[in-house]
Amino acid sequence: MLFLIKNDSNLYNITYNIRMYSYNVFPLGVLTIGQINKGQAVLDDISRIVDDKNNKKELLSLSNKFFTLIPHITEKLKVINTREDINEKNELLEYMRGVSNKI
Repeated sequence: MLFLIKNDSNLYNITYNIRMYSYNVFPLGVLTIGQINKGQAVLDDISRIVDDKNNKKELLSLSNKFFTLIPHITEKLKVINTREDINEKNELLEYMRGVSNKI
């Protein structure tokens, strides 16, 4: 398969660019669809409780679980506690699915 990719310069360039971008964004490489789905399940749990301000400890716990499943490159992780945070992470997971499907 690698031979075919190297002989098709367009496909090779697309694959190379995805891998390089992914390497800079995702420290452990491209995640599997299964790993991404586990992260999505945790994000869905966060979405169900985010509007209840009495769930700070649960939001912290679920955020930690999400970041364990979906590693990030950052100096400091932030608790996922707003709809905006959830939307941002959903976009990230969609991107990750796309990358995972292309490689």
